Amino acid sequence: MLTTFVLSMFMSNTATTAMMLAILAPLLATLRFDDPLNKGLLVGTAVAANLGGMGSLIGTPPNAIAVGALADTNGGHTISFLEWLLLGLPPALASMLLAWQVLLRMYPVGDRSIELDVSMENGTPETPSPQWQRAIVTLTLMATIGMWLTSQWHNIPTAAVSFLPIVALTTTGILGVQEIRGLSYDVLFLMAGGLALGQMVTETGLAEWIVAQLPIQGLGQLGWAFLLAYVTVLLSNFMSNTAAANILVPLGITLAVGFESTVAVSIAFGASAAMCLPVATPPNAMVYATGRCGAVDFIKTGILMGLLVPAIGILWLKLMLSTVIVHACVRVFRSDLTTSHDLNVGATAGLPSSAGREYTRLGFEVASNQLVQLIEHSTGEIIMNRKQASDFDQELLDLYDDYAHGRIERRHFLRRASKFAAAGMTAEAVLASLSPTYAWAQQVNPDDPRIETEYIEYDSPKGGGKIRGLLARPAKVDSKLPAVLVVHENRGLNPYIEDVARRLAVDGFLALAPDALTPLGGYPGNDDEGREMQAKRESEEMTEDFVAAAKLLDSHELSNGKVGVVGFCFGGGMCNTLAVRIPEVLDAVVPFYGRQPDVEDVSKIDGPLLLHYAGLDQRINAGWPAYEEALKENSVEYTAFMYDGKNHGFHNDTTPRYDESAAKLAWDRTIAFFKKHLS
Repeated sequence: MLTTFVLSMFMSNTATTAMMLAILAPLLATLRFDDPLNKGLLVGTAVAANLGGMGSLIGTPPNAIAVGALADTNGGHTISFLEWLLLGLPPALASMLLAWQVLLRMYPVGDRSIELDVSMENGTPETPSPQWQRAIVTLTLMATIGMWLTSQWHNIPTAAVSFLPIVALTTTGILGVQEIRGLSYDVLFLMAGGLALGQMVTETGLAEWIVAQLPIQGLGQLGWAFLLAYVTVLLSNFMSNTAAANILVPLGITLAVGFESTVAVSIAFGASAAMCLPVATPPNAMVYATGRCGAVDFIKTGILMGLLVPAIGILWLKLMLSTVIVHACVRVFRSDLTTSHDLNVGATAGLPSSAGREYTRLGFEVASNQLVQLIEHSTGEIIMNRKQASDFDQELLDLYDDYAHGRIERRHFLRRASKFAAAGMTAEAVLASLSPTYAWAQQVNPDDPRIETEYIEYDSPKGGGKIRGLLARPAKVDSKLPAVLVVHENRGLNPYIEDVARRLAVDGFLALAPDALTPLGGYPGNDDEGREMQAKRESEEMTEDFVAAAKLLDSHELSNGKVGVVGFCFGGGMCNTLAVRIPEVLDAVVPFYGRQPDVEDVSKIDGPLLLHYAGLDQRINAGWPAYEEALKENSVEYTAFMYDGKNHGFHNDTTPRYDESAAKLAWDRTIAFFKKHLS
């Protein structure tokens, strides 16, 4: 079994099975049909060939199908031969050793000796090949395997390296016309046809249509991996593992947006674990064709392997992607953390339990940015690898803006972002590098001695009922304080907005930052869920929540009765809405890149406005000319600044769209504006 296993990794499990059956022929000829050794050797050969194929990229067609589909999805980025060895070989070897023990118990043979007649049928010994041919084959094998293992250094694709033995063996005459005609072209055509079918299933939208019909919301990375791996095992037993992989890989990649790599590899593992029926894999079919074992022999071993092998493979993937890679990145490849992908964070990362508990519920999302936060909170070190807007194509930044504001779904972002993936990055890594890293937002520590903070609840009878918010103020209060309401973005009270409230407290203001997600349980800890939750709330109810907050500040015992409001993105639009809704309460309004109110409502605005706009924010800026005209017509006091060359979100210091100089200038202007109008 070990010989079959190793050879199947490098010369395809089909060719290995044919060779091993020829080697075993003299031994099998001495055994009865019902001899346990006869069935053990044959079934063991098929099992070892299947599992050996799982261990390397070129061992079995489903592996190549998975890698090819991932390359199409991830903008050409693929899994190298060596990377597949790291992912596939350990679980394949563990499964093979397990199968060996199972077969020893299923087919006990005891101790006996067997005499073999290795002569040919005509009684003459087989003529050995010339020594020079054996030398060329050996050198070609070593060179091919060596180039497969070192593809990340010489950058020659695995497929191109595979032409080396074809060229070497045909030009030297070792492979002749007869041998070439004897190749398994049916398998090659099955692979080619299946790849074409899989591509069409994806490009025609059939895969996404099928996905839309399935009630599969809420499955995490581990759930998808197990589900699709076992579906692959089931289908492969009836329609061949190559055909099953051709259908399920594109479907899996469409379904499991954000962790396509894990799911595609898991499907390939499941394909190699399908051993219940002769039709499942070429090695099974070839062994069954000898006529020396029946279908029931495959079923007994196949059920056990079908249940255990995918689980072993997926758990190994989990271990690799949550422990080994995490620690390697922390210790050796710190600068690459923000481009890592398929990282699982939480308690399994080996980090302190307090940090692990905070992020465990993120499950197995693509979360390299959360990993950076974990390391920073746990070790006190800041990983300085901040990307800037200039590191990204503007089209990609605009695409992310569409995703961040819910105009496109995550899967659509990843599909369209794949063309921007380069230098080994995947589309999900691109998304991770654009997403917030909230450790960077902490300019004022929650325990800063200059301030006092507390979470409060206030009544919002026309809104969400009871609303929770962060109240921050200076530690030393000698007199009544000017008050500022802080309105969050479209995803709840995240750490960035909380820090903005603390910054205002440092500057001498009483600041309240409500969480509009309170009726739904509060900010969930990540922006994707927060955005989905906020979209479920009624717009008018949320407005009433912030109206109630402004009135609370107006009458608060520490307030001087003058109230300002500052907001960002959704919060900027809410600032404009509140300026129209409660002009009698607000004394200063500062929207950052916020949606404008209806022009017919501008006449209701009474207090002064300070408006900040990003020069590249075409979506929001489209409404500015009409708004400015209405402000002038109604003699509203306003000052507007357009920050040229800056993106929407330039003040949010947790993403690459942050611009330090523009953010500092805008914030200095904001503080001066509030001090002028609220003191």
